[in-house]
Amino acid sequence: MNLEVMRDYEQKLREINREYSYHENKVPLFTKEAIYKHSNLTKELYKVNHKSEAFALRADFSTAILDQVVNNDEQVPTRRAYYGEIFRMNRSDIWQIGIEYIGEKGIESEKEIIELIDEYLEVFPDEEYVLCINYMPFVDSVIKLLKLSDKKARQFKSNLAKHNYVSIKEELRESLDDEKFEMVWQLFSERDILVAIKLVKEIFASEEYDPLLVIFLESLSSKYTFDLGLVRNLNYYTGIVFEIYARNSPTPIITGGRYDKLASQFGKDLGAIGLAVDATWLGGEKNVINNSYTNR
Repeated sequence: MNLEVMRDYEQKLREINREYSYHENKVPLFTKEAIYKHSNLTKELYKVNHKSEAFALRADFSTAILDQVVNNDEQVPTRRAYYGEIFRMNRSDIWQIGIEYIGEKGIESEKEIIELIDEYLEVFPDEEYVLCINYMPFVDSVIKLLKLSDKKARQFKSNLAKHNYVSIKEELRESLDDEKFEMVWQLFSERDILVAIKLVKEIFASEEYDPLLVIFLESLSSKYTFDLGLVRNLNYYTGIVFEIYARNSPTPIITGGRYDKLASQFGKDLGAIGLAVDATWLGGEKNVINNSYTNR
């Protein structure tokens, strides 16, 4: 990893974050282990006990920042930015640049995050990107249709996150009649947002979705690819979720989405949405600074 190149990118993203009033949040290297209890990171934590209390190396910025905002009773809405390393057993080097918009549930927060993705991509290396998006209530509708128990629903989402479509297809076949199976499986295969939403409305006619959010998703159809199987491997997402891929990266370079229910584990009902950039990818040998970007 070319640390100097990565730092140059980080500085340009810092400038963008400041323009949008995202202020840097200091997150301790060690956090309480308990804050991760509702995520699926528990098996990936580097743990240590100190004075009979369990701590873990920082494994997720979103969770740690939300914990600070709630427990310090900080004023919301608030925009936070972070820059640093997270530590998980499945990967030794993860340097992230990210933002969190906490305390806002309105559609304007989704619009701002998507706008920031566009701003970031102007800074990134000059190549093609694949922008993927999903809406978790659509996945929840499938789970409701299949009448899955909580345990089976968690396994269903886990299979989606792992791209285990063999198991997903088997579950659909066992639970649905032939006509409904074909429609739902078509939805899993559909990549056009407009076609996918039309299918959703046909399959789940009795379900109600946020109309403004659906209209917003439709507005992204020229840029984003729909993927009903896009389920982030952190199980706290509740609204839109997205992943951005680059040609020379096997993993997403930007991830994120809405996670309104996470704050409830800390005792508050707060809307929250954010994104994280894999800055390690930015420091790859193939990447050079895009000089077409200028300070505004």
